[in-house]
Amino acid sequence: MLARRVPWVLAAALTAASAAHAACPPAASTRAPLCRNDYTVEVVQGPVLAPLAVLAMGGAYAAIADGVEGLGSNAAASAVRAPYAASWFSYDFSYGASLPGAFGRTDFDNRGEVGLNSTAFFYTLGGILQWGSFGIGANADFQRYSIASTDTTPGSVVNLGNFHLSTAYALFSHQLFVGAGLRGLRTAVYTLTPGASPRAVFVSTSGQSLAMLGFAPELGFVVAPDWSPWRLGATYRLPVSVSGEPDRVVRDDDGVRRAAGFALPSRVVQPAELQIGAVLSAGPRPLNPKWLNPHEQEATVRAQIEDRRRQRRMANDVDVARIVEPSQRVHRAAELEARERKIREEEDAQLDEWSSLLKDARRARYRNWPRARIQVAAEVVVTTTSRDAVGLQSFLRREDVPSGSKRTIQPRLGIEGEPIPYWMIARVGTYVEQTRYRQSPEPGLLSGARQHFTFGIEQKMFTSGMFGLYSKQTEWRITFAGDVAPRYQNIGLSIGTWH
Repeated sequence: MLARRVPWVLAAALTAASAAHAACPPAASTRAPLCRNDYTVEVVQGPVLAPLAVLAMGGAYAAIADGVEGLGSNAAASAVRAPYAASWFSYDFSYGASLPGAFGRTDFDNRGEVGLNSTAFFYTLGGILQWGSFGIGANADFQRYSIASTDTTPGSVVNLGNFHLSTAYALFSHQLFVGAGLRGLRTAVYTLTPGASPRAVFVSTSGQSLAMLGFAPELGFVVAPDWSPWRLGATYRLPVSVSGEPDRVVRDDDGVRRAAGFALPSRVVQPAELQIGAVLSAGPRPLNPKWLNPHEQEATVRAQIEDRRRQRRMANDVDVARIVEPSQRVHRAAELEARERKIREEEDAQLDEWSSLLKDARRARYRNWPRARIQVAAEVVVTTTSRDAVGLQSFLRREDVPSGSKRTIQPRLGIEGEPIPYWMIARVGTYVEQTRYRQSPEPGLLSGARQHFTFGIEQKMFTSGMFGLYSKQTEWRITFAGDVAPRYQNIGLSIGTWH
């Protein structure tokens, strides 16, 4: 279920060799240095980093779970049929990028102090394929953060990759969706070359220091009764745990195992998460219209055609059986077969025409719905504890600062509307990010928490077939979103289809 082997590669033999003679290299600050191996590196994504539609809603998307954007929020999203889905088979793709911390140093772990520099884009991409009640989807996001060099420690860069691959199925005529899949984490740590800027777009490193990869299951569901103005959704993600040891390890004078100056952890973990939410819609536009299955709509016509074909086949068999002379029987059978082929071609053309008319009717049904609505989504994300852990920022700074000793709860709220019908969708949201670090004294549940405010717009732009991948009448949109909080900011831009 989980990855058992972890590839660890030394950045440079000289770096590792020099670490062997240092009793305990100092941290990048006045905090206690990390000089032991019996600890865990905890990778927890506190700020919402997601497709921009999700970001603008404050991350409250577990119940909406719509399209490619929902894949990272709910494992059942790949089976949820959007109201505009008019075909039995459909697909969609999405790509977006943002700049977390682009305008200053970032407190990504919410320690109460800035420490990380954003050195590159956060970007996400994904796709979804749907066949009737079955769907499969995958998405991935990548981000890079860095720590500047100090007089005592070299700078470091970390690349994070989060992956989701899930399959889902719709039950009870597309009113209940269940899904399962895998979430993955890849972390790679690099050492900056002397004098390299941690804020450069292309960072100069001395090579890969540490690399780790792990996967764990996730389960999700969405409840969306036909024509109801509400929807529920939840996902549970099991913890991702990666353990192992480099092929080449050195020990310092205190017996601490090290590689490239880092005290090696016993494992790297991504704690278990429970994400559960609800969405309520007000206005004439339906939230959960009944999905019209093309195969079910065409079933009556197909059954009628098959019945006529069966009757003709029986009549032809009787006609041929009455002929005694073998050569005449063969000739008559050939005549009837040629006539049957011609009739079937006409029936197939009629069926295609009927299918096209039904598809046009389903599209017109969607286009004729009023656009006005206000959707309010709310959810909570519960992140479990990590035993004897330090955060990613502490690990990079070689600081022994405990993290993850208490369960954290992140409430989220998002609102979506369409201020300019058929042209613009607006979103605003907020969420409260608890700290994973200990507070002394412990003043309460939300001690050390910071509130984020999110916003975004989706603007219809142009019509294009995109090199034949889509219909020539496909409408495209540009999405802009942002997230601001104390010691943190994020802006992003993406392109996708307009619906």
